[in-house]
Amino acid sequence: MLDRPQRSSPENLRGAGRLVSLPDDQSYFIGASPLTIGRGPESDVPVHSEDVSRNHAYLLRTPQGFLLVDSSLHGSYVNGLRVQAQRLLVDGDVIQIGARSFRFDLRTMDHPSARSEPPARDLPETSQYARTLPRDATATGKVGLALALAEGSTWKESIRRWLRRYGPSELAGIATALAGSWLLGTATESSIAAAYGGSFGEAAGFYGFLIIREMVSEAYFAGARRAPYGISEMMRTWRNLFIEFGPAELLDAGVVRPAAMGICTAVLGWGPGILAGKLIADISFYVPVIWLHERGRRKTG
Repeated sequence: MLDRPQRSSPENLRGAGRLVSLPDDQSYFIGASPLTIGRGPESDVPVHSEDVSRNHAYLLRTPQGFLLVDSSLHGSYVNGLRVQAQRLLVDGDVIQIGARSFRFDLRTMDHPSARSEPPARDLPETSQYARTLPRDATATGKVGLALALAEGSTWKESIRRWLRRYGPSELAGIATALAGSWLLGTATESSIAAAYGGSFGEAAGFYGFLIIREMVSEAYFAGARRAPYGISEMMRTWRNLFIEFGPAELLDAGVVRPAAMGICTAVLGWGPGILAGKLIADISFYVPVIWLHERGRRKTG
């Protein structure tokens, strides 16, 4: 159901739509295919924020005009009002995605400033602009969690964002850490194996939950666009997530976390030791990531 139906004039149907980033005025041309907005590296308009979904929203040309379709959990806003599924845009609408704002520009073919733009039938698939991604732009796993804690205006806001995005994954990780440690420890009667079982069990639960959530989100996004989401698309989701996890998290899961769990288990016993080791490993992982992120931001600020 459209949020705000608009009667489109013939000029609107012949118009050339652009999404203009505020305040830097970078323009994204809306071509024959949808212009995608999101946190994912494949998005036409990348918005790097933990309040933005990988596939957040898209704009497309329809016979009625230009349509904004929201497919996110976080929401998209037009002129301060949350979009209910989809909304037809008019010239000058201000769109907010996470912390970023954009202006929708509609120029008719009769307007002097738009005479150099091609008619709708000659539009490219969707104009692509050079995408320069920040060093931490696509962080999704525990690096993303650390950056979510670092970027909030207040600690209360940061914790709220963390609970909403990563709380279920952490609970799944705790459960699978205990299960993995118990299974390997029982099977081998080795405290080292139990520590690695806890570390890799936690990784399986934490990242497994994230992967399932991202696959559901991307399948929904594809369905909204009437695009296929099969085996090849699922493999692309997995590939993108694995690329984003990074070497820091491999070092954490393969060395730091099992060492912490093994030492704490030797001192505190199996259950409390696994939980205490997880807490120590979390602190040793998150604190340096947050510190380095803040240090880099101060240098570039």
